[in-house]
Amino acid sequence: MADLITKDQRESFYNAFHGFYKGNESAISLSMMLVDVSQVWDDIIDGDPVTSDNVNRVFRYLIYDIPLNPVYRLIPSMPDHLLNIYLKWRDATAMEAEEKPDLEKTYMLRAGLYDIFSLIAYHLCGDDWAKQIGPEVRKLYGETLDDLKGEFNA
Repeated sequence: MADLITKDQRESFYNAFHGFYKGNESAISLSMMLVDVSQVWDDIIDGDPVTSDNVNRVFRYLIYDIPLNPVYRLIPSMPDHLLNIYLKWRDATAMEAEEKPDLEKTYMLRAGLYDIFSLIAYHLCGDDWAKQIGPEVRKLYGETLDDLKGEFNA
């Protein structure tokens, strides 16, 4: 099965999540699945090639693995938070299709997935911990505004 992200990226995410969640494997697993889902979704929307195996894998995550994850179940509002990420992503895609897209705003909207990582840390480890690691969570977002602008100028 083809990787959705590089081995180095996967290792970087795993190590970051391990630190953010103090080694909680259920939280790490949930976050890694969400990264994969977001990558497949982005590739499909952008018209990039996606393997059937990867599509099947993320659909299994969405309908089975994610809802059964203990950390997902720990946070009763998690479905609403994920819906909000979906709404932000959908809005960003629509805004980017406009004649003069406001890329600064769409860039901000696309970073919504990282809200979940902070939320998980908060629920697992408390407010003080979430405050301490919050900036590092946000820095994990790999795409820069210049990267996004470069895609539109290409």
